[in-house]
Amino acid sequence: MILKSNNKKGVVDEGVIVKWDDEKGYGFIRIDGGNKEIFCHISDFSPRNPRPEINEAVGFEVVSDGKGRFSAKQIRYLNRERAVSPVYRKKHRKDEESPTSIVQVVLSLLVGLLLVSVIGYKAYQYASEKLTPKQENTPVKTRVLPEIKRQQPDSSPYRCDGRQYCSQMTSCEEAKWFVRNCSDTKMDGDGDGIPCEDKCGGW
Repeated sequence: MILKSNNKKGVVDEGVIVKWDDEKGYGFIRIDGGNKEIFCHISDFSPRNPRPEINEAVGFEVVSDGKGRFSAKQIRYLNRERAVSPVYRKKHRKDEESPTSIVQVVLSLLVGLLLVSVIGYKAYQYASEKLTPKQENTPVKTRVLPEIKRQQPDSSPYRCDGRQYCSQMTSCEEAKWFVRNCSDTKMDGDGDGIPCEDKCGGW
């Protein structure tokens, strides 16, 4: 039930907020031209931010719940609508953004950067493993050095020059020297320790 109208566009009554509990989100408006106070709730304000303030002028409709109780609906800020430009309202809304929201945005950015860093590091590790050639654990081959030949006396006229057989010897003395000082000789066929028996005649 609407009590009266002053024929203003979208506004039935005007008044001033005289009581307001921001925590609970409700208060009371004193209607202009009298001492009557009417209940109001934050859900009926347009816009809801910035929040209502005491002594702020508002326009509203008075509605009954059918049980003799009245409340203000479609509440508008009169001074804000008349004096504040749309540009100022937009800036004002930005200035009143909750610090909690800003912290949440910063945390979200940090988490995003951390995730990107972790993914990048994992990709780098994977690429490194693929590009680095695998080293097989092959046993190291030991190089076997040839047997060192017995030292040849500098005073000897003979040298180990690869001759192995008695037919290549010029004397018994030479054959004996080769057997003593050179490896792989084949001058003692019967293994009795006497080389080139045809030359040395039984040593």
